[in-house]
Amino acid sequence: MTALLRWDNATGMADLVLDANNRIVQADPLVADVFASLSFDAPADAGDPVPDGVDALGSWAAQMQLAGAPSGSKLWMVRYVRPADRARAFAKRAVEDALEWMVDAGTVVTASAEATYNERERMLVIEIALTLTDGTRRTFQTEVEYAV
Repeated sequence: MTALLRWDNATGMADLVLDANNRIVQADPLVADVFASLSFDAPADAGDPVPDGVDALGSWAAQMQLAGAPSGSKLWMVRYVRPADRARAFAKRAVEDALEWMVDAGTVVTASAEATYNERERMLVIEIALTLTDGTRRTFQTEVEYAV
């Protein structure tokens, strides 16, 4: 069973979703895969945009494997990328890299992302599109704080 989580941008935390009988609601496995892929911080590699003095090890959860591939994304690094055009390209690549295991495992046929900058909200808005093996397309959206 994969538990459904509800993310709260204001607190930066997720809570379990319970039904009317206080039982944990089961999540759509595809949603759970995307959430797990993007929510954990992947460690930085040489050449990644992490300034001196910043812990580049990623989160403990990045040590988990998803279909034999390391979990996590490098979206956490986008705050260090300037200008906004480069940040959008970095976010796109980070999301697509984090979801590549789903393509390799045959869960989806394609995984693509596009990022736009919402200046008023100071957020990168990332649209994610997955093509499933039956040809249907599923879309997701996530946001990352980004102040120019």
